[in-house]
Amino acid sequence: MKASPNHRKALLLLYAVILTLVVGVCLFFSTTAIGSFLGEHFLLTRETATITAQKDPLLILVNRKHPLPEDYAPPLTEVYGVQVHEAVRSPLTELFAAAKRDGVALTVHSAYRSRAEQQAELDEKIGVYREKGMFPFFARKKAEQEVQRPGESEHQTGLALDLGGDADTDTEKAQQWLFDHAAEYGFILRYPAGKDKITGITYEPWHYRFVGIGAARAITNAGITLEEFTEETDR
Repeated sequence: MKASPNHRKALLLLYAVILTLVVGVCLFFSTTAIGSFLGEHFLLTRETATITAQKDPLLILVNRKHPLPEDYAPPLTEVYGVQVHEAVRSPLTELFAAAKRDGVALTVHSAYRSRAEQQAELDEKIGVYREKGMFPFFARKKAEQEVQRPGESEHQTGLALDLGGDADTDTEKAQQWLFDHAAEYGFILRYPAGKDKITGITYEPWHYRFVGIGAARAITNAGITLEEFTEETDR
């Protein structure tokens, strides 16, 4: 027995309704799952420096994904002729004293830099490449691989320092001592070798960051970066 045209239309309409419901349900659950994943990923990789700082000011994460607020102003003090975050003063003094007892004289080559000073340093590097004949766009891109943009440099927190030896201590000896002992005083090698895909910065054996003794030991013992550590603690 053949179905009438009206019957066929009714069946097609029913199939269409069922198909719409099935597709709708699938889309709902898939969108929810994707949204949940993206939401979590967003929080882990794009969490602002302000939120991180509220959890623990010493663990503030600063990089291209986590720029500092434009009005960020750390509490500063002076030691060894440079400005640093006030939390750094005592640990840094203890670090230098311990190094001296081991026959290693340390020097701070760079510490706190303001937003304006960071911009000036970047402009200077851009100028170097412009003088070599690079077009402005490529000169800026090249410079930004070596100097962080304002708001994206740890030096603006006052928690980062470029450390090395003085005239009586060769660079390699100083760097080895720091590598072995810095964590005991709350400092980590911020940009270790082989981690540039995570930090976005190539190996810098002179760049140390104060995070507190507990975090420094955990990060150093695990052989991870501040990015990896803060992502794990955020979970």
